[in-house]
Amino acid sequence: MSSSSTSAPLRQSDAESLEFRKLLARMDAINRTIVAALKEAKIVVDAALTLAGYQRHKRGNWRKRRTPMHVEMVDAAKAELAARKFTVPEDSRERARIIYDALNNKKGADEAAAVACIRKHPTDYGLGFWNTTEAVVTMVVGDKKPVLQEILRQEANQHKDALLGESPTQLERILVDRIVACGLQVGALEREYDAALSKAGGMYISQSESFGKKIERAHKNHLMAIKTLAQVRKLQLPTIAMAMPGSTQINIGEKQVNMAGSVDGQTNLPAD
Repeated sequence: MSSSSTSAPLRQSDAESLEFRKLLARMDAINRTIVAALKEAKIVVDAALTLAGYQRHKRGNWRKRRTPMHVEMVDAAKAELAARKFTVPEDSRERARIIYDALNNKKGADEAAAVACIRKHPTDYGLGFWNTTEAVVTMVVGDKKPVLQEILRQEANQHKDALLGESPTQLERILVDRIVACGLQVGALEREYDAALSKAGGMYISQSESFGKKIERAHKNHLMAIKTLAQVRKLQLPTIAMAMPGSTQINIGEKQVNMAGSVDGQTNLPAD
């Protein structure tokens, strides 16, 4: 077979392969265009359905809103305007009554007035989400034992004061509260475990394992809270106190460094 007869099929095969690659490239370009168009169409459709009063939960089916969006926006604007116009009473008992009625959905309750009272006196009202220790004290002792509650509360406050130190930051207060709350939980679980073991019948192995897992998880939470507080305190920037120019005193932690600046801008450390 001559060389010309073998080179022709090869050249033809190369040409077909090139054409095939060009075809694939065109198909990919078309596919990308279609996908982009579909995404744009979906955005437009979603916006149109939302404006038309439909809503969709977690990629489910679109459903008609019970209350149109524009009505909700108007109602929210009216409530905000009413809260701004309301004159907050100076009597704390009257403010407490207004907030109590709004929280319990009593007849004639004014939510806008309650919002205005809370905004003007934000420190007087709270749900206690940042005070975990108080919630744990109530759960450990129970609602109907105020004396035991107060004993445990005072003991928890002593631990807080010991951990906070002088001039704690707000973040340190939150972390110390978590540490004390986790410690209370560990103590309560261990007491329950000891009480269950001291009973006449003891406990089953499955019950003992369940208690062990709870105590272990509480210990992990306690140690994690302690570790987080230690990291926060370690990463805090030192307080730097500077004196008058010419003699700069820098306090870093408990160490003190005195530096005197020279005329040429250099800094000369004092000799030991």
